[in-house]
Amino acid sequence: MLRRLKILLEPDREEKCHYNMASLFHGMLMERVNPSYAGYLHESGYKPFSQFVSGAVGNGLWMWTVSFLTEQAWQEVGRPLLDDKAGEFILKDKDIRLTVREKRLEPPVSYGELTRKYYLEEQPRRAIKITFLTPCSFKSAGRYAILPDLALIYQSLMNRFDAFADEFSLRSTDALEHLARFTYIRRYDLRSTRYHLEGVKIPSFIGKLELAVNGPETMAGLANLLFAFGQWAGIGIKTALGMGAVQIE
Repeated sequence: MLRRLKILLEPDREEKCHYNMASLFHGMLMERVNPSYAGYLHESGYKPFSQFVSGAVGNGLWMWTVSFLTEQAWQEVGRPLLDDKAGEFILKDKDIRLTVREKRLEPPVSYGELTRKYYLEEQPRRAIKITFLTPCSFKSAGRYAILPDLALIYQSLMNRFDAFADEFSLRSTDALEHLARFTYIRRYDLRSTRYHLEGVKIPSFIGKLELAVNGPETMAGLANLLFAFGQWAGIGIKTALGMGAVQIE
């Protein structure tokens, strides 16, 4: 099951929310997780959740969005967050007290439902608009890749889908090659930036990207499925620490 929890927060002083703060929220989140599961998360490659913060809700409020890719991640990480009765969080490094104004749990979506809606659609969309809400980057050949390389984008999504979807597998070199071949960038409005993470500045990009998918309908359906999944999983590296959050139109 895919789940998303949004928490509306009010800081105790006027403070601009910046997406770089998400790493602090990650630390706050891990403090609430059972130590044995926290150890499992530390050792695992792909994390079964993503999260990011935004100050775009207005009135000085912040929005913390946490998405869960497995039932276990929801029970171990999400459920304690939802059931927490404290009513506030404290960002220790910033000395900011955040009062919870609202918690919104969106309806869960199964991998089967997602697949039927997008991959099995009779006339899948050929145009996909992606907004990178937080900086996105990739690691390739030991270096950061800060251009929107289609093969890296699709590979990131396919790897995460296969890691957590218990009913389906997309693992196919041919599928990855075909997706990259049949997709092209129609329009973009991107800028380079750096994501600050524990003293490291990660080269990355942020902005909007519009893709067009040619070829068979199965390719268009697969592309739509992967990008829809990306709204929970994120794209690229460090999605559990606030990077690679996307919105799809």
